[in-house]
Amino acid sequence: MSTPSVAFTGASADRRRLLVLAPPELGARIAAWSERERSPAGARDPSGARPHLTILDRPNPDGPRHDPYRLGERLAQLLDTAPFDAALLVAPRRRGPARALPGSVIRGRSGVTATVALLQADRPSDLDPWLTAVQNLSAPRQDSSSASVTVAAMGKRIYLEIAGDWLARMSEEGIPVHDLRADRTRREALCAAAAAGPSVLLYAGHGRARGWGGYQALRWNHVVAHPLKQAAGTVISVACQTLSRTRSLIPFGTRFVSSGRAGCYLGAVAPIPIEASRRLSDHLVDELVTGRHPDVASLLRAVTARVDPESAHVLGQFRIVGNPLQPLPSWT
Repeated sequence: MSTPSVAFTGASADRRRLLVLAPPELGARIAAWSERERSPAGARDPSGARPHLTILDRPNPDGPRHDPYRLGERLAQLLDTAPFDAALLVAPRRRGPARALPGSVIRGRSGVTATVALLQADRPSDLDPWLTAVQNLSAPRQDSSSASVTVAAMGKRIYLEIAGDWLARMSEEGIPVHDLRADRTRREALCAAAAAGPSVLLYAGHGRARGWGGYQALRWNHVVAHPLKQAAGTVISVACQTLSRTRSLIPFGTRFVSSGRAGCYLGAVAPIPIEASRRLSDHLVDELVTGRHPDVASLLRAVTARVDPESAHVLGQFRIVGNPLQPLPSWT
């Protein structure tokens, strides 16, 4: 890993820190966007929510199969010397999340943790739809009237119950939530809701690399059939393998991000047991409803710290694609 080729030091001392590992031409595109967005003409959030951005160039896949970019070792060393909140690896499209990232949370030797995410791109222009989405989503939605959660679930009893628990938990806290479970909503309505830009979209059910199993099978062509009004902030898929890449198929979750339809997608790269995933999702929702987490990175670090060993194993099958510092609502 080289020394930083581009480093921004924003005006706010408490600004979150994002480390970007990318080939030079891709890192330059992200750097140019960040600099433009921090200019007076482009600034959307003068309070300091935009992160410090440090770009390290030329990540090389010369490591073992489970961690080809040696992120576990390299980022752990950096955490102990120059702590950061999250890291974002920009890797070629042929490398899916399971083949690029060793996990979603990295721990330094001192016990400090950071979240790690992936973007897949071969050319600078591949980043543009996502950068546009992040630009539009960059200001945290502090007003609860403009923030919302959409809950989706496959029409099997177990998944309806899991999503029903989420709905009850959020309703207790007065969080604006839309119930779009498959026993009461058609596929077209869910796709329209996703294209309207919910702050958070939660799904429980079967999943594969090609899409969600509910709603008589929801595939990418169903999603893009609805004109995009606003990108979703964060999509959380409690389902198997929606970030699992095959040679012929880009994962469903990756498409949400690369198309600019979501700032961030959290999903699994492998099959996950239903009951263990249910416990994990309870932790995720418990942390989400507190409203104390400014972004997805903070949420995931908190969940990592509280889960039991079985849930921790399941969490180890999840990856983040997109912006790990995607803002979350405060619900106040």
